[in-house]
Amino acid sequence: MEYNLDRPLQWLVCLLHCNELPFKRFLPGMDFARTAGPSTSTGTISSALEYDPNELPVVNYFPITGKVTDCDEAVKKDLSTDQLYFLKACLAVERGRQASTDIDFLEKSLPGNIIHARWLTKANRILRLCMSREVASEHLRRVTHFILNFYGPFWFKIKSNSSCQNGANNFFYLVQLFQELDALDQAVTNRQRDIETQKCLQSRNAFFMFYDFEQLENNDFIDNKMV
Repeated sequence: MEYNLDRPLQWLVCLLHCNELPFKRFLPGMDFARTAGPSTSTGTISSALEYDPNELPVVNYFPITGKVTDCDEAVKKDLSTDQLYFLKACLAVERGRQASTDIDFLEKSLPGNIIHARWLTKANRILRLCMSREVASEHLRRVTHFILNFYGPFWFKIKSNSSCQNGANNFFYLVQLFQELDALDQAVTNRQRDIETQKCLQSRNAFFMFYDFEQLENNDFIDNKMV
Protein backbone atom coordinates (compact mmCIF):
# COMPACT_ATOMS: atom_id res chain seq x y z
CA MET A 1 0.00 0.00 0.00
CA GLU A 2 2.89 2.35 0.74
CA TYR A 3 4.24 2.05 -2.80
CA ASN A 4 0.82 2.14 -4.47
CA LEU A 5 -0.29 5.27 -2.61
CA ASP A 6 3.13 6.91 -2.73
CA ARG A 7 2.52 8.15 0.81
CA PRO A 8 3.72 6.99 4.25
CA LEU A 9 1.05 4.87 5.92
CA GLN A 10 1.41 6.69 9.21
CA TRP A 11 -0.63 9.50 7.64
CA LEU A 12 -3.65 7.19 7.62
CA VAL A 13 -4.85 8.54 10.96
CA CYS A 14 -8.13 10.28 11.69
CA LEU A 15 -7.28 13.92 11.03
CA LEU A 16 -10.83 15.01 11.85
CA HIS A 17 -10.35 13.44 15.27
CA CYS A 18 -6.99 15.19 15.50
CA ASN A 19 -8.81 18.46 14.81
CA GLU A 20 -11.64 17.85 17.29
CA LEU A 21 -9.51 17.35 20.39
CA PRO A 22 -7.66 20.70 20.37
CA PHE A 23 -11.07 22.42 20.19
CA LYS A 24 -12.29 20.12 22.96
CA ARG A 25 -9.32 21.29 25.01
CA PHE A 26 -9.56 24.95 24.02
CA LEU A 27 -13.18 25.66 24.94
CA PRO A 28 -13.05 24.51 28.59
CA GLY A 29 -9.55 25.95 28.86
CA MET A 30 -10.83 29.42 27.97
CA ASP A 31 -14.21 29.06 29.67
CA PHE A 32 -13.13 27.05 32.75
CA ALA A 33 -16.06 24.78 31.96
CA ARG A 34 -16.88 21.35 33.36
CA THR A 35 -19.56 18.97 32.13
CA ALA A 36 -22.59 18.88 34.41
CA GLY A 37 -24.69 16.31 32.56
CA PRO A 38 -25.17 14.63 29.17
CA SER A 39 -25.68 17.98 27.44
CA THR A 40 -24.98 20.65 30.07
CA SER A 41 -21.79 22.38 31.19
CA THR A 42 -20.62 25.03 33.61
CA GLY A 43 -18.77 28.09 32.39
CA THR A 44 -20.07 31.36 31.01
CA ILE A 45 -19.89 30.40 27.32
CA SER A 46 -20.69 26.69 27.65
CA SER A 47 -23.80 27.28 29.74
CA ALA A 48 -24.95 30.01 27.33
CA LEU A 49 -24.94 27.48 24.47
CA GLU A 50 -28.11 25.86 25.80
CA TYR A 51 -30.23 28.58 24.20
CA ASP A 52 -33.31 28.40 21.99
CA PRO A 53 -32.11 29.70 18.57
CA ASN A 54 -35.58 31.12 17.89
CA GLU A 55 -35.11 33.51 20.82
CA LEU A 56 -31.75 34.83 19.59
CA PRO A 57 -32.15 37.22 16.64
CA VAL A 58 -29.08 37.99 14.56
CA VAL A 59 -27.93 41.53 15.32
CA ASN A 60 -25.47 43.90 13.66
CA TYR A 61 -22.45 42.10 15.13
CA PHE A 62 -18.79 42.92 14.60
CA PRO A 63 -17.09 40.56 12.10
CA ILE A 64 -14.13 38.48 13.25
CA THR A 65 -11.18 37.81 10.96
CA GLY A 66 -10.83 34.17 9.94
CA LYS A 67 -9.34 31.76 7.42
CA VAL A 68 -12.47 29.84 6.36
CA THR A 69 -13.16 30.26 2.64
CA ASP A 70 -16.13 29.16 0.57
CA CYS A 71 -16.08 25.60 -0.79
CA ASP A 72 -16.62 24.33 -4.31
CA GLU A 73 -20.17 23.35 -5.20
CA ALA A 74 -19.11 19.70 -5.44
CA VAL A 75 -17.93 19.82 -1.83
CA LYS A 76 -21.07 21.65 -0.69
CA LYS A 77 -23.27 18.94 -2.19
CA ASP A 78 -21.49 16.41 0.00
CA LEU A 79 -22.07 18.38 3.22
CA SER A 80 -24.72 17.33 5.70
CA THR A 81 -27.18 19.91 7.05
CA ASP A 82 -25.13 20.77 10.13
CA GLN A 83 -21.91 20.86 8.09
CA LEU A 84 -23.43 23.31 5.62
CA TYR A 85 -24.66 25.37 8.56
CA PHE A 86 -21.10 25.42 9.89
CA LEU A 87 -19.72 26.67 6.58
CA LYS A 88 -22.30 29.42 6.22
CA ALA A 89 -21.95 30.46 9.88
CA CYS A 90 -18.17 30.74 9.59
CA LEU A 91 -18.43 32.89 6.48
CA ALA A 92 -21.17 35.04 8.02
CA VAL A 93 -19.15 35.80 11.16
CA GLU A 94 -16.10 36.64 9.05
CA ARG A 95 -18.02 38.95 6.71
CA GLY A 96 -20.37 40.64 9.16
CA ARG A 97 -24.14 40.94 8.92
CA GLN A 98 -24.19 43.61 6.23
CA ALA A 99 -21.93 41.69 3.83
CA SER A 100 -23.28 38.20 4.50
CA THR A 101 -25.80 36.59 2.15
CA ASP A 102 -26.66 33.70 4.48
CA ILE A 103 -28.33 35.46 7.43
CA ASP A 104 -31.84 34.30 6.45
CA PHE A 105 -30.62 30.71 6.16
CA LEU A 106 -28.91 30.86 9.56
CA GLU A 107 -31.92 32.44 11.29
CA LYS A 108 -34.33 29.86 9.90
CA SER A 109 -32.06 26.83 10.40
CA LEU A 110 -31.26 25.18 13.72
CA PRO A 111 -27.63 24.63 14.78
CA GLY A 112 -28.49 21.30 16.42
CA ASN A 113 -28.90 20.15 20.01
CA ILE A 114 -25.99 20.16 22.43
CA ILE A 115 -24.24 16.80 22.78
CA HIS A 116 -20.81 16.67 24.40
CA ALA A 117 -19.45 14.29 21.77
CA ARG A 118 -20.65 16.48 18.89
CA TRP A 119 -18.15 19.32 18.72
CA LEU A 120 -19.32 20.55 15.33
CA THR A 121 -22.68 21.34 16.93
CA LYS A 122 -20.95 23.27 19.70
CA ALA A 123 -19.02 25.25 17.10
CA ASN A 124 -22.30 26.03 15.29
CA ARG A 125 -23.90 27.24 18.50
CA ILE A 126 -20.90 29.37 19.44
CA LEU A 127 -20.97 31.07 16.03
CA ARG A 128 -24.74 31.61 16.27
CA LEU A 129 -24.32 33.01 19.78
CA CYS A 130 -21.65 35.40 18.54
CA MET A 131 -24.01 36.68 15.84
CA SER A 132 -26.57 37.54 18.51
CA ARG A 133 -24.16 39.84 20.38
CA GLU A 134 -23.49 43.37 19.15
CA VAL A 135 -20.42 43.38 21.38
CA ALA A 136 -19.20 39.86 22.22
CA SER A 137 -17.27 39.22 25.41
CA GLU A 138 -13.51 38.79 25.18
CA HIS A 139 -13.73 35.04 25.87
CA LEU A 140 -16.50 34.53 23.31
CA ARG A 141 -14.46 36.41 20.71
CA ARG A 142 -11.36 34.31 21.46
CA VAL A 143 -13.23 31.03 21.15
CA THR A 144 -14.88 32.23 17.93
CA HIS A 145 -11.50 33.38 16.61
CA PHE A 146 -10.10 29.88 17.33
CA ILE A 147 -12.96 28.28 15.39
CA LEU A 148 -12.45 30.59 12.40
CA ASN A 149 -8.66 30.33 12.34
CA PHE A 150 -7.94 26.74 13.39
CA TYR A 151 -10.86 24.35 13.81
CA GLY A 152 -12.91 25.61 10.84
CA PRO A 153 -10.26 26.01 8.12
CA PHE A 154 -8.70 22.64 8.90
CA TRP A 155 -12.10 20.95 8.98
CA PHE A 156 -12.90 22.16 5.46
CA LYS A 157 -9.35 21.48 4.29
CA ILE A 158 -9.90 17.80 5.14
CA LYS A 159 -13.39 17.82 3.64
CA SER A 160 -12.09 19.30 0.37
CA ASN A 161 -9.04 16.99 0.25
CA SER A 162 -10.34 13.83 1.88
CA SER A 163 -8.18 11.30 0.02
CA CYS A 164 -5.67 9.48 2.20
CA GLN A 165 -3.03 10.57 -0.29
CA ASN A 166 -3.54 14.16 0.93
CA GLY A 167 -2.88 13.24 4.56
CA ALA A 168 0.65 14.66 4.73
CA ASN A 169 -0.36 17.98 3.15
CA ASN A 170 -3.40 18.25 5.40
CA PHE A 171 -1.35 17.63 8.52
CA PHE A 172 1.24 20.19 7.41
CA TYR A 173 -1.59 22.72 7.05
CA LEU A 174 -2.68 21.92 10.62
CA VAL A 175 0.84 22.68 11.87
CA GLN A 176 0.83 25.97 9.95
CA LEU A 177 -2.50 27.00 11.48
CA PHE A 178 -1.21 26.18 14.96
CA GLN A 179 1.94 28.24 14.46
CA GLU A 180 -0.16 31.24 13.41
CA LEU A 181 -2.18 31.23 16.65
CA ASP A 182 -1.13 33.69 19.31
CA ALA A 183 0.90 32.51 22.30
CA LEU A 184 -2.07 32.20 24.67
CA ASP A 185 -4.12 30.09 22.27
CA GLN A 186 -1.11 27.88 21.59
CA ALA A 187 -0.56 27.36 25.30
CA VAL A 188 -4.17 26.27 25.83
CA THR A 189 -4.06 23.73 22.98
CA ASN A 190 -0.41 22.66 23.20
CA ARG A 191 -0.93 19.90 25.76
CA GLN A 192 -3.64 18.25 23.64
CA ARG A 193 -1.45 18.51 20.53
CA ASP A 194 1.33 16.62 22.33
CA ILE A 195 -1.12 13.87 23.31
CA GLU A 196 -2.34 13.51 19.72
CA THR A 197 1.23 13.40 18.40
CA GLN A 198 1.96 10.52 20.75
CA LYS A 199 -1.15 8.70 19.52
CA CYS A 200 0.00 9.10 15.91
CA LEU A 201 3.41 7.65 16.80
CA GLN A 202 1.76 4.72 18.56
CA SER A 203 -0.39 4.04 15.49
CA ARG A 204 2.69 4.10 13.26
CA ASN A 205 4.59 1.70 15.52
CA ALA A 206 1.60 -0.64 15.63
CA PHE A 207 1.67 -0.78 11.82
CA PHE A 208 5.32 -1.82 11.81
CA MET A 209 4.68 -4.50 14.44
CA PHE A 210 2.29 -6.27 12.07
CA TYR A 211 4.18 -5.65 8.86
CA ASP A 212 6.20 -8.48 7.33
CA PHE A 213 9.52 -6.71 6.89
CA GLU A 214 10.91 -9.56 4.78
CA GLN A 215 8.47 -8.66 2.01
CA LEU A 216 9.88 -5.16 1.68
CA GLU A 217 12.11 -4.69 -1.33
CA ASN A 218 13.78 -1.57 0.05
CA ASN A 219 15.08 -1.74 3.62
CA ASP A 220 15.84 1.98 3.58
CA PHE A 221 12.07 2.52 3.78
CA ILE A 222 12.03 1.07 7.30
CA ASP A 223 15.04 3.08 8.42
CA ASN A 224 13.52 6.33 7.20
CA LYS A 225 10.14 5.77 8.81
CA MET A 226 11.39 4.56 12.18
CA VAL A 227 13.54 7.63 12.81
